[in-house]
Amino acid sequence: MASMTMSAARDQGLRRLSDLTTWVGVGAVAVTGVFVGLAAHATHASTAGTQISSTGSTAAGLTAAQVSATAQPSHVRSGAS
Repeated sequence: MASMTMSAARDQGLRRLSDLTTWVGVGAVAVTGVFVGLAAHATHASTAGTQISSTGSTAAGLTAAQVSATAQPSHVRSGAS
């Protein structure tokens, strides 16, 4: 096998570096996705200041549906009065 010329060696090195950079980018995106999933799981759907237990009720004895209903304003006005 013939020895590699300087330009061929350089081209091969640049290809390897490009492949490495691509895989590092793919790995970074994957790890970011894992952390996003963990954060989403850790802060799952609960309203501010209201912790819903695994039985579906809050500390005040309200169910998730009741909390949702009471959290919504009955009438919202916008603009000047």
